[in-house]
Amino acid sequence: DYLSGRLPNKLCEQITAASARGELVALPRTIQTEVNCWLEDLQRNKRQDLEKSIAILVGAGYSVSPTKVSDYKMIDIFSLMQACSSSVCLWEPTLLDYQNAEQRTSGRLPPYPKNKEGEEMRDRVIWCQILRMSSGGDNPIIIVSGDTIFKNGADSTEGLDAKILSISDENELDQYLGKRPPHIDA
Repeated sequence: DYLSGRLPNKLCEQITAASARGELVALPRTIQTEVNCWLEDLQRNKRQDLEKSIAILVGAGYSVSPTKVSDYKMIDIFSLMQACSSSVCLWEPTLLDYQNAEQRTSGRLPPYPKNKEGEEMRDRVIWCQILRMSSGGDNPIIIVSGDTIFKNGADSTEGLDAKILSISDENELDQYLGKRPPHIDA
């Protein structure tokens, strides 16, 4: 779906449902950058596979049209999300977010990732943004991620005080949004 320039239907439905409930759907810049790099790698690999396939077929005497793979267009996850709902916003980290994340990473301070010895700087930047955006618990925040650091953070005193909830997968998100799991409807 992503390489075709759209979000998977389920994700788009979830974004639309959250927006319809009046929830702000936010994408931290750090995640945008990480996902965009992943999408670029997917595109590059697909292009290489197509080029190899064309070369094999031409080498075997087949006529192939087109003979070249067209250049790919950069895909931006934020743009794809906004296509589902114009209320999706991008969260920019502040210098203070980076400094707080650096302090937590260097000092090996909570919340802890799955591997306490791992740096997890990107996740700590996101965590610091979430804390800042929660405004001391005035703005409850739900983070959808299977990463242990966010579950540990949400379960900590700091996370509970900030009213942060960690949802680990799409089924949990569906339940939060009021949708019944598929196996119940069956």
